[in-house]
Amino acid sequence: MTAPRVAIVGSGLTGLLAAQGLQKNGIRVVVYEKDPSLDFRQRDWTIMLHWGMSTLGKILPQEVRDIFPQAFCDPFYKEEYPPSLPCLGNMTGKPAFHIPSTWMRLISRQRFRRVLSHGLRIECKKKLQALKHSSDGDGPVTMVFEDGSRHEADIIVGADGPRSAVRTHLLGEEKSAVVNSPWVIAMTIFSYGDAEKARFVRQLHPVWHMVYGPEGIGALAVTDAGKSNDPKEWQFYFVRIWEQDLEHSINGEEALKIFKEKSTRLCEPFRSAAEWIPEGSLCNVDQLKYWVPEPWDNRGGRVTLAGDAAHSIMPFRGQGFNRSMEDTLQLVEAIVKIRDGADRAEAMASYDRDVCARGRDAVLASLEEGKTNMNYERLGTSKTATRGFAKEVRL
Repeated sequence: MTAPRVAIVGSGLTGLLAAQGLQKNGIRVVVYEKDPSLDFRQRDWTIMLHWGMSTLGKILPQEVRDIFPQAFCDPFYKEEYPPSLPCLGNMTGKPAFHIPSTWMRLISRQRFRRVLSHGLRIECKKKLQALKHSSDGDGPVTMVFEDGSRHEADIIVGADGPRSAVRTHLLGEEKSAVVNSPWVIAMTIFSYGDAEKARFVRQLHPVWHMVYGPEGIGALAVTDAGKSNDPKEWQFYFVRIWEQDLEHSINGEEALKIFKEKSTRLCEPFRSAAEWIPEGSLCNVDQLKYWVPEPWDNRGGRVTLAGDAAHSIMPFRGQGFNRSMEDTLQLVEAIVKIRDGADRAEAMASYDRDVCARGRDAVLASLEEGKTNMNYERLGTSKTATRGFAKEVRL
């Protein structure tokens, strides 16, 4: 059978991972990215891989699996992580609960994008403007980009993030719009250039630290151990979440000032970790947003969604990318079936129903988990406390 031509809109982790899985199976695929390059944006963050690790192994070709360690936040740490990750009460400094951590792996999103781009055809400076296709459910789809260029494909995959242009095409502005949560998320990346400070901040766990309580949530991690594992070179990633309605996003010096002010009452080492952040460090404060999936018309199996475009899950319990990997495996399997002769409309409709249902459950669960995580009196009943990062199975 003739393999369908696939176009992936968005070169985030989901889009690149899907492209690797499709290319591994001999399917022609091109990734289209609106930014000038993969490294255009400076913002980076850490991602905890846990139950999705086995899925990742099924998708990636061997040559990419071989270079996967390049994405590790700390490639020098060769051992299993300690048996558990202590999650502290942010006012007391005492463990509120523990999360099993031996089977986890922390990666840098930015470096993992570089790994996943290996051997792929990626067209940059391609901001999607419109999708054009026949109304009879047959024939290719034409992507129209802002630079005036047009490209055809048999299947379009929208992997273009929470504010997906492909999703807007399928559902319209109103139905596809993200929703503001009650919480603000603040992220900063920095290096101390001081070995003593770096070791003090990293004292609780070799990679990852978490804190919960009346002052909100905090997560602190080593995102880059440098070229020689010199503590003076260690780069840290610090994220905070608290309840607030924000009028607009805040960046730079003002954002860092807010971050430090919101961290003055945290227990150690989080308080000092924030206080010592050097001026000029990258910092962003944004309203945390989500999107609850609803069924979309996939235009006869020709246009679909994956990852954050299909379900914008908030970061409570770290389920987002692990869910996206599950999407990706099922998407690849569906397109392989089409290559082998399955009806395109039926195969893609089956994928869409599943990703929409699973995604809806996951988004609503993250919303409820956020409410529980922010209520210190109820924290012990949260899924984070009782189930860690384990996968929730849909009944």
